[in-house]
Amino acid sequence: MDKEKVLLLMLMFSLPLIVNGQEICRIYIWDNAGDFASFLSPDPWDTRTVRSADMIREAIAGIYRFGLPLYDSLEITGPTTEPPPLDGIIAVEPNMIFITFGWRGSGGTPLSSSIIDKLVAYIDSSYADNVHSLYIEGNDIGWEYGDTSATHFSYSGLFQRLGGLLRSDEVIPSSILRGTAGSLASGLTLWYNTAAAGPTTSMDDIIIGPAGSPFAAQAYYVFDAGKSPARGMQRHSYPGSKRGPVYGAMVAFTFSFGNIRNDTIIDYRTILIHRIIDFLKPPVCNIFAPTVGETLRGGNIYGIVYKAYDNCGLRPDSKIRFSSDGGLFWHNILTITEVTYDTRIFYWSVPEIETDAGYLMIECWDSTDNYASKIVGPFRIIIGSAVEEKEKPKQYKLAKIYPNPFNSKATVEINIEKRDVYRLNVVSISGEFVRNLFDGVLDEGKLRFTISSADMKSGFYYLVCSSPGKRFAVPFVVVR
Repeated sequence: MDKEKVLLLMLMFSLPLIVNGQEICRIYIWDNAGDFASFLSPDPWDTRTVRSADMIREAIAGIYRFGLPLYDSLEITGPTTEPPPLDGIIAVEPNMIFITFGWRGSGGTPLSSSIIDKLVAYIDSSYADNVHSLYIEGNDIGWEYGDTSATHFSYSGLFQRLGGLLRSDEVIPSSILRGTAGSLASGLTLWYNTAAAGPTTSMDDIIIGPAGSPFAAQAYYVFDAGKSPARGMQRHSYPGSKRGPVYGAMVAFTFSFGNIRNDTIIDYRTILIHRIIDFLKPPVCNIFAPTVGETLRGGNIYGIVYKAYDNCGLRPDSKIRFSSDGGLFWHNILTITEVTYDTRIFYWSVPEIETDAGYLMIECWDSTDNYASKIVGPFRIIIGSAVEEKEKPKQYKLAKIYPNPFNSKATVEINIEKRDVYRLNVVSISGEFVRNLFDGVLDEGKLRFTISSADMKSGFYYLVCSSPGKRFAVPFVVVR
């Protein structure tokens, strides 16, 4: 295969898979807990004998059943006793790997050094458009893969990326797991079924300390059984998240997820797995226009083209900000409340500030505090007196909108200076797209048409007329 084809395949595989507008998230559930890792369901009304890996899959299905926000299309493999495919091409690797280990005596197979090396390479190769993340659970992961000496300084390469782990047999397993503030389990109080002998066998505790691991300072407690150490933790590790290094996210529980008890009203397992999936995949955002070096005219309406996406929804303080001084001071121009499967246009009233150091920054958070951002610039903003006449773009002469304000209908008159491709959009006062009125070729002359206020609330709007290299807007008011 020649170099050009190889490069093309690499580019294809580095992009997120999208079907019907939705990104595909591939989840692989590896049941490595052993033949004896079954236990009675912790739910009083459920008489089944279950396995934790099966309960993980059921909880993921509950995300759809209970209508929790999920914008990805999930492709789930497993539970299976086969290890995940980590030797193939990037496109077939899962985005999230869930591994269950069971407990001492459940018959699970310890991870070989080669598997650990592959998992380390897997999470270390995570990047924004092809997320690699890992969930691990097992009562004995501290004992099996951590240093049980007095110093607790050395750990298996995989768990070193999470933080220190310590066996503590003398601690009696608690029936209450409380989510610690700032963690993905924050605000949750969960009941753990201590009557089940298997899932309470040799439960390790996790100790976090910067001296014990180079990455431990990034770790957050997930659960607190009424004391420290904790029963599990997460690691904020995406670019921008807690300023950590660039590694895929990782969550570890020293207990069995499937042994968490639901009640008759709240499906706690589904709530928790929804937060885990949200944490394991960070938001993605970008600004595609304006571009570096572009010139904008102060006082005009400009269409900022952007994308803001997260698998479980964006935090309501996600935003686009503007700086006219090279990034010293920033001003909010848009609050982003919805994810975009593709690009979206925000019609921005360009400030009448002359500058050669204009910048835009988009910032997005998800509900677990994962963070993404993108800065675009510098670009130039000019005002009328700062540019020669030959540089001035021709503008449309919008004669009028009448009546204005109006209740149901109004007449619009526009003088078209030359035959060209035109687009007429209605946008809100905040710049959000409302409706497309026309998209096509118009001849020179006067254009007259009627605009309806159907589906428009009372308020201020703009009629934006644009063609290649030109844009103009006229305000109008709808009164109900």
